Amino acid sequence: MRSRRTRTRYQRVVPKPDIIIEESAPQAAAVQNLEPSRRRERRTYEPTEQDNTVFRKVVEEFLDSLEVEYEVKYTHEDYQRAAIDVGEDSAGLLIGKRGSGIDALETLISRMVSHQCEHAVPVQADVNEYRKRREEELREDALVRGKRVLETGEEDEFQPMGARDRRVVHLAVKSLGEELVTYSVGHGGEKSIVVRRNDQAGE
Repeated sequence: MRSRRTRTRYQRVVPKPDIIIEESAPQAAAVQNLEPSRRRERRTYEPTEQDNTVFRKVVEEFLDSLEVEYEVKYTHEDYQRAAIDVGEDSAGLLIGKRGSGIDALETLISRMVSHQCEHAVPVQADVNEYRKRREEELREDALVRGKRVLETGEEDEFQPMGARDRRVVHLAVKSLGEELVTYSVGHGGEKSIVVRRNDQAGE
């Protein structure tokens, strides 16, 4: 059953370059298994009318194939974004364990849209505001734990998480000031984040 869809007006915004710092403790590079410091400058994406049209078409054709009722809100800025709302019975399938279903959905849609548009099209998706809630929870947890490290001087290590979640934690701790540093440890896509006071970074 086709459902009504909610679309936003087209928005063209050219964002300022965003410098992502995965590793904020240069001294930590000497410790075994620490992810080395690196800085990556995100390329600016400027959506075209074709990108917008193809993106919406691919998203809706995919959701139609699932035969679920849905609503989608689109924004076209530095990413092609789709905020999808579905019934609770369908949400678990799309979200997956710890958002893995949304990750797979993004990858699939990005590849399909990029293939049809013949250039790379970055995609972000959310289902029933799962990622929004997840980011808010991570940010609050990171702030609480960061303040505790400041008070006690004892470092804290988060459970392994993906790059998107790590970035939320890094930025939240960074907002507490230069007294704290964070760095990632481990290998592969899932790494842990360690938070410690800056005066302990070389220990």
